[in-house]
Amino acid sequence: MTLASEDIHKLNKREAFDGMRAYHQSEIFHKKDCIDILKSILTSTLAVYGGIIGLALSEKIQQRAALSTAFIILFFTMTAVLGVVWSTNKKIDQDNKRYGKYQDEYKLERLILRLEEDMWERSYISAWFELKNPNKSGYHYTKVILRCFGWLVIGSACIATMLVWSLF
Repeated sequence: MTLASEDIHKLNKREAFDGMRAYHQSEIFHKKDCIDILKSILTSTLAVYGGIIGLALSEKIQQRAALSTAFIILFFTMTAVLGVVWSTNKKIDQDNKRYGKYQDEYKLERLILRLEEDMWERSYISAWFELKNPNKSGYHYTKVILRCFGWLVIGSACIATMLVWSLF
């Protein structure tokens, strides 16, 4: 390999690593945005149910209106939460695919530059080449966290709806 060729591979390796980093940061920002949206939905939903329960306890709302409102809020909460979590996880899936392409390119450049050979001679396998369970990556756990938090919000709305139902 010529010196110029080696420099090109080093630059490409750096570019691939930067690409991986960018898509990882994108995943982190999508997760943060999703959690912020879910927290807002949870807060708003509980405030509305609190109002319904307050009106029901002070007998300022009819049973039919309270129950109808509670079920409408439940429906909209479920729809919003499922939509936000689904679309965020879809975006994270797309980011992870792009991350994987950059990771493959990065690993290939490491092999071309023979960065692994010294490690292999010392019976060491770098983190880039050790065998991993691809179903249990950080990407996988990010999606699980979002789904669990989404179900927590939906569960809270269900409990609040049952509470309104039990008042009558």
